[in-house]
Amino acid sequence: MSTTAHAATGSSAERALLIYASSEPGSPHFSADCLWRTKFRAPDPIYYIEIEGRGILIASSLEYTRAQKEAKNIEVLLLDDLLKDVKEPATSRDAIIQFLVSRGIRHIKIPAILPYVLGQVLEKDFELESVRGSMFPERATKTSWEVQEIIKAGAAVRAALDDIRELLAASEIVDDEVHF
Repeated sequence: MSTTAHAATGSSAERALLIYASSEPGSPHFSADCLWRTKFRAPDPIYYIEIEGRGILIASSLEYTRAQKEAKNIEVLLLDDLLKDVKEPATSRDAIIQFLVSRGIRHIKIPAILPYVLGQVLEKDFELESVRGSMFPERATKTSWEVQEIIKAGAAVRAALDDIRELLAASEIVDDEVHF
């Protein structure tokens, strides 16, 4: 799969955006785009699809009820329901491909960090456009609440660094070890 964009053709109804990532900061497959768009924190990777501006989160049975409550302004579908439409043995990738094909999708915009194997599988059925950086440039514009949270986080970091400086200033090194 190339990380350069293929020619983007087709009507908007043929196009989709797909993110497969976790939305819990600190998890290995974290995507800030996924968290920002869904407002739902999931430690395991989830599928987020956008078709004609409509967001769809595909959740496992473990996350489904919580996703329905927490995800904002998006439709939440149960992965198990999508798997019923796919011939056995079915994988989540098979269900996602079937879901996209059934909606006439031919072109998919994906993040450059999409797992390589998933990209290879998608490339068989769709034209892919890989995006470096954020999938949502508008994410860079912060709300007043976000600005206040950034200010609070900065203040907390400064306070922690001040505490560390005080601790180190009151410490001494004995036999190559710091004693405080």
